[in-house]
Amino acid sequence: MVTVGATELDPTGDVEENNPKNRARVGSIRPSAMLYTNGIGATIDLPHQAVMPHGLEAWERIYARRPIIDVILERRLLELVRSHLGGQVSELRKPPWAPEEKGHAGGDAVNLGIPGRIFPQWLRCTGCGLLAPVSHELFAYENTNRYRPDQAKFVHKKCKGFQGKGGGTDQAVVPARYLIACVAGHLDEFPYVAWVHRGRTCPSGDALPQLRMREWKSNIGPDVQVMCLSCDSRRGMREATGRVAEDKLPYCRGRHAHLDAFYPCGHQGRLMMLGAANQWFPSTLGLLALPREEAATPEELVPELRALPKAQLDLPKSASHMEMFRGMAGAMAQTDVFDDVPDDVLWQGVQLARGDSVPDAVTAPQRRTDPRTILGPEWAVLTDEQKYTRHSGMADFRAVRRDVPDLLSGVVAEAVAVEKLKKVNAFIGFTRIDALDRMDDAAERVAPLTRNGRPTWVPATEDRGEGVFLRFDESAISPWEESVEQLQVWRRFREAHRLNFRRRTSETASKIHPDDRFPPPRYWAIHTLSHLLIREAAMSSGYGSASLTERIYAWKGDDEHLPAAGLLISTTASDSEGTLGGLVELAKPDKLEDLVRKALRRGQRCSSDPICGHRVPEGKEEFLHGAACHFCLFLSETSCERANRFLDRRMLLGLVEEPKVRPRGYSRAWSRCAEVSAITRLGQLLTPEEAGRIAADLRQRRRTNLAAKKAYRVNQVEVKTLLRELVGGDADIDRCVAALEGIAAVPRVARPGIVWTNPRDVPGAEGRTTMAALDLINRAEGTVYAATYSAGWGSPHLVALRNALSRGVDVTVVVDTAQRRETAEMVAGMLVGAQIWTLEQPGGDTYAIQHAKLITVDDREALVTSANFSKAAAERSLECGLLSSDSAIAAGLRERLVRLHQYGVLVDLS
Repeated sequence: MVTVGATELDPTGDVEENNPKNRARVGSIRPSAMLYTNGIGATIDLPHQAVMPHGLEAWERIYARRPIIDVILERRLLELVRSHLGGQVSELRKPPWAPEEKGHAGGDAVNLGIPGRIFPQWLRCTGCGLLAPVSHELFAYENTNRYRPDQAKFVHKKCKGFQGKGGGTDQAVVPARYLIACVAGHLDEFPYVAWVHRGRTCPSGDALPQLRMREWKSNIGPDVQVMCLSCDSRRGMREATGRVAEDKLPYCRGRHAHLDAFYPCGHQGRLMMLGAANQWFPSTLGLLALPREEAATPEELVPELRALPKAQLDLPKSASHMEMFRGMAGAMAQTDVFDDVPDDVLWQGVQLARGDSVPDAVTAPQRRTDPRTILGPEWAVLTDEQKYTRHSGMADFRAVRRDVPDLLSGVVAEAVAVEKLKKVNAFIGFTRIDALDRMDDAAERVAPLTRNGRPTWVPATEDRGEGVFLRFDESAISPWEESVEQLQVWRRFREAHRLNFRRRTSETASKIHPDDRFPPPRYWAIHTLSHLLIREAAMSSGYGSASLTERIYAWKGDDEHLPAAGLLISTTASDSEGTLGGLVELAKPDKLEDLVRKALRRGQRCSSDPICGHRVPEGKEEFLHGAACHFCLFLSETSCERANRFLDRRMLLGLVEEPKVRPRGYSRAWSRCAEVSAITRLGQLLTPEEAGRIAADLRQRRRTNLAAKKAYRVNQVEVKTLLRELVGGDADIDRCVAALEGIAAVPRVARPGIVWTNPRDVPGAEGRTTMAALDLINRAEGTVYAATYSAGWGSPHLVALRNALSRGVDVTVVVDTAQRRETAEMVAGMLVGAQIWTLEQPGGDTYAIQHAKLITVDDREALVTSANFSKAAAERSLECGLLSSDSAIAAGLRERLVRLHQYGVLVDLS
């Protein structure tokens, strides 16, 4: 829905009248975007215009056209919303959605989406620079294609350009990008008329003078000027951005554009650019939907019951009808909330939902400012195996305890695979210029969702997904935490936080002690580990890092709360029934150990070291992180719950030797995990002979970079990195030499690995046969022997073999000529310089085919697979293979092929 000037374009009426010139839909956003990026009061940039979602009163017209209103029943979230907005809030509603047009039988008039208005309403013509309100007579709105809402736009009819010549053509009109905002959440149009005339009226006497905006490029940025064509007054917009701009800008008029209302306001207005990052900060509440341990009250059943069709809700006449009604209501609402409710309680809920009785007065709970209000109940369930096991049969929750790997047993007390979870989120308002500090900032700074500021419902979403929960050993954390609080670096962080807090725009900065918002050392350490794990999990879980989120449980104990130390890494989706299980797979002991090892290894080095590794705030600096940056720790805003604050790799790993910035104890335990990880990787990477050569060189010359050259060339870079991780001083060199000698003394046979190619990507798959084959060929240094039944022109396998030839690698390919003669000749033509062998035919009426598929490289690694060298095998077919780094197997395959050629079983292609 759009509002143009003072006239509302009514899409509901137009659709019913079949008016093709005013389509209802102008764009689309995801449900989660309503809460976090493009909600009520935000400006949404569409291809040709900008719109702002209306307040909740306007939504009622959309809900009124629907037979059922989708609601979310989550008692804890509803109580939390009431503690912020008042006891009158009775429902958590899902935003109205509009399905795709094609094939939809419901009609546009029923399934309209979120109502919005054009904002800003001052527009600029791209042809002539005309600057005028949207209601200007020369501007026309076009939205005629019901299947292309992205084409909805305003045009300047018969624009003649800056020169004003010719007959004129229609030109696109775009939003003027300057706005006025204030810290109270108000947003208003920029006063262009008053600005260009410096607060006075136009000398021409024209009440609506014609304005034009022009822009020039300069060496100090764009120069934008507003000109009045009626009196030739001019003024640049650069004056509104200087140091003294506040003296030239007007005071805020108190406008809430999303409510079409003005409120008293005495704040100084500030220039705001359309689309600026600080234009809109959502105020949301979110928590995990935990299984209920107590029966619902009649009042709590009302939202679910009101979501039923009225005809169904009116059917029961007494409590005796509840047994039949319970099953029907549960099936229609797709919920099990009615299952354990006694008949009399359900009957009372039905009466309340129908309005036959009046509920008891609801009083708003005291505002909850402690994050433990939200996190405490979740921590209690996730750390109690009896609770989460008992509730694992619920529709939206299932959790299974996993064994803790031996390597992590000193610091990780418990690992839980949360196979199904649901997160519910509610939107309660927004701020501008400065973000609400997540919890208990000033309520008056939050812009209201309704004109009276007391909504009876709020928008909410529910996301389903999976996660991994880790609980850490309190006996290891507590003494470490005490030692950190005595460090000089900790005192610097505390002082930086105080500076940061006092410089905030928020008026509450002087009312709240900064230390009350400063998280303890355990939070820093767990938060840092969470970021490392998310960055590493993105490599193997099948989800991007931006789709993984963290939930940190870290607080000290007091008289009312037990201490907590844990984290939940999860992924959820708002528009599906859940996720695919790739994250839960990482909770298995062997994979969790590998995940932590790799994460800690990566955390020990940053490409910005030593600058990053030694960073601490000095003097008047107020940044809220230490050894952390975009190269090593920072995540996207969708993943981090604290906007990349309170992070420091030193807290976790103790990376430097300076006593003033190196924590001890708990962090050293993680360092040992990383150290063992490096030794383990060397054991996987090196042959006994390599390890022996490296140990001898390191003992003699005591230089890691020189010792690493004793490894095979393909492994030298990684070996050098691992040796540097293990060696921090002369004493560490001897320990590293001992570890290498231990590797050299252990005879072992490499276990083959399984690789697959699937028609679709499946989280948890062990790899792709095609990628394994290409990796082998690309790392070849001396010889490659390969066999295939079929091949495709330009397949990645043949390209890799041709590149190997260009590197000087000897390539031999075995092909089939009995049924694939043309293919064999194509391979020979593409791999000029390679030996091409084929199977000798038995003669007579019988024939045989060459059906083997294998690759062996440098007598070091080999792949035996079902996959041909074809595009279908690489992308679409289901293929499997065994990848071996056992040199005996690799050499044996190569020797067999050579012997078959010597005996004439394999012959040169003629």
